[in-house]
Amino acid sequence: MVGMLFASAPAWTQALNSLMEMGFIVDGETDDEVSATDRNGTNVMISIYTTNQVATVAFARVLPTGSAKSSDVLQLLNNLNVSFIIGSVSVMVNEMNAEYLVAKAAVPTIEGVAVAAVLDALVVGLVGLILEVEPVVQRVISGEVSVEEATRRLT
Repeated sequence: MVGMLFASAPAWTQALNSLMEMGFIVDGETDDEVSATDRNGTNVMISIYTTNQVATVAFARVLPTGSAKSSDVLQLLNNLNVSFIIGSVSVMVNEMNAEYLVAKAAVPTIEGVAVAAVLDALVVGLVGLILEVEPVVQRVISGEVSVEEATRRLT
């Protein structure tokens, strides 16, 4: 006897399809998270927290060492977070001291919310956000652009 188990597609299926169209490759998946990375090393993690009724999307892109300690970078990110409607940007240092620019947003997964469509929209929006912000952050780090000019360009 052969049996099959059918289950609903994960809430991130639509978002994952959009990511793959943008060149991301899935490199990890569990029941509540999926991770994908593009050829430039940008990583995205989509997580569903059933108990908390929230889903998150986080993009991380590598920054040069010392970025997290740069007062100019931190000031720029603070300026940007004040004006962003959806999502936020930050700098993260992992356990191996690698530094990342992170763009993150969350949505509720309560009844009546079209989670799959919202996650898809967040993925598209956040990938655009990180691709727009990261080069300007790099120019601030190098001293090529001031925090004020970078803020004007991105807001």
